[in-house]
Amino acid sequence: MGQFEQARVHYLAARDTYARLGLAREVARCELRVGSAATELGQFEQGCTHFTVARDLHAALILVREVADCEVKLATVATRLGRFDQARVHYLAARAAFDRLGMPREIAACEFRLGTGAIELGEYEQARRHLSTARDSYALLGLVPEVADCEHSLGDVARSTSQFEQARFHYLTARDICARPGMAREAANGEFSLGTVATELGQFEEACTHLITARDAYASLSLPADVADCEHGLGNVANYLSEFEQALIHYLAARDTYARCGVAREVATCELNLGTVATELGQFEQARTHKNAAHEAFGRLGMAREVAICEFNLGNVDICSRAFEQARTHIDVAHEAFGRLEMVREIAICGIGLGTIAQNLGQLGQARLHHLAARDTCSRLDLAREVAYCDFCLGEIAVRLFEFERARTHLAAARDSYARREFTREVADCEVMIAESWWAQAEGSKLTSGNRQGMLRVAVEIAAPAVVYLDSMRFQFRSANDRIAWARRITLCTAFVFRIAHALDDQQLIADLVETAINSGVHAAHTGPDSDMPVLRGHSARALARAATFELAGTGEGWRVGLLGCASPRSW
Repeated sequence: MGQFEQARVHYLAARDTYARLGLAREVARCELRVGSAATELGQFEQGCTHFTVARDLHAALILVREVADCEVKLATVATRLGRFDQARVHYLAARAAFDRLGMPREIAACEFRLGTGAIELGEYEQARRHLSTARDSYALLGLVPEVADCEHSLGDVARSTSQFEQARFHYLTARDICARPGMAREAANGEFSLGTVATELGQFEEACTHLITARDAYASLSLPADVADCEHGLGNVANYLSEFEQALIHYLAARDTYARCGVAREVATCELNLGTVATELGQFEQARTHKNAAHEAFGRLGMAREVAICEFNLGNVDICSRAFEQARTHIDVAHEAFGRLEMVREIAICGIGLGTIAQNLGQLGQARLHHLAARDTCSRLDLAREVAYCDFCLGEIAVRLFEFERARTHLAAARDSYARREFTREVADCEVMIAESWWAQAEGSKLTSGNRQGMLRVAVEIAAPAVVYLDSMRFQFRSANDRIAWARRITLCTAFVFRIAHALDDQQLIADLVETAINSGVHAAHTGPDSDMPVLRGHSARALARAATFELAGTGEGWRVGLLGCASPRSW
């Protein structure tokens, strides 16, 4: 029998004795402790029952402070179960009680938790207000570590809304506050988050530096779970760079460490990301095995949000393997679950997934409706990358409907949005699709030979540098398997440029394309001749929008919704 199980037995025996003696306050205290033991054992529903009994007993005795403490316990359990609206109710009740008692530190703590809960619900402005209030209160009380926590969470808000430079500012502030004796762990937390935001900015060398610094600091402090978080983050960097074998090494190291630490949720997160890597490598059955393992683990833990995330991911694997009806079933389940949880952003991303399925099934009108609705929601939430992805999809749909000017308007909007954030690979993908619009217009219109040749020339001038850039990215991979996986992803893009060159009967261009694709290392991909967009340089910037988010990625087989779950478990 474990320590917590043994503690529960003793507390229950004490409770029964106090009950026979009619000592209600002691009964309530035992209920509280039994609830704490249950939550330590992962029995959250049982813990909630005991905390509720304790709260009601304290309320009958008019013990306001004890009632408030029970509300905080209930809020904590609700958060662990992913019931963030319910947690908010409990924190608001606790805050009101602490306010009546004149307890500013506890009020600030409730404000902080209300802020972090609002992040989970996608209510970022409300989160910012709560966290700013908490930060100011802690500052007045001279509670430096708590101020750093607030700055850190304000960084999470900024990162969730793709305001990565603002996020960096908050994380740096938090780290600098912690640069004093006795706060080594907090300083390491700052390094970890700076690594995360650098990853999302596509600044991968900087990300690795921060994550390795954090990992070494955690190792020196004998904090294995935090070391595993850093391994997980390094796996994300490798994943975003399509260095999938390196990503596997980091994710497996993280998973094994989490397993030794006995943290089931984090193990499940690694399973989810191992499934993502398997999907990228085209190993769809292996991907389903990993993601089903994550699904079952989160289900056992009663984590409704994470189960919905797994359903979305399973749908994504089906999209990649072209099992579209099965994909729709999974994403419909996820959509309904997120609806019950009132998670607006995730509902919108499911809409993008359903739109992608409709696109692949040729249901273009339905696809357009899904993407327009998702775009409106993401725009209201200031989710710039998701808006750009919706614009890309709307542009692709317009090309297929022969609405070429509308297509180029959407695609230019997506390209410019990605360019502002230096997501260079996504810019190149947009350039290829803009070129596709010129190709389709040239092939589908009754044009004079000269006009057709002119459109084809525009198409190749836009597409060739972008495809050469995409092709050159395979030279960064150390693993042959990763190079092969990347080449497979861009096969259709490469074939498209050669198709235009053949249509132009430009033998010199064909020869140049072959020579460049074989011999080049890292290239610069320029935009079309009439564009003032800057030159693209460096590696792909496959940034993830936020922790536990959906990645929106392109493949060589057409665009699809990417995979959720590449965030660090600590952000949940």
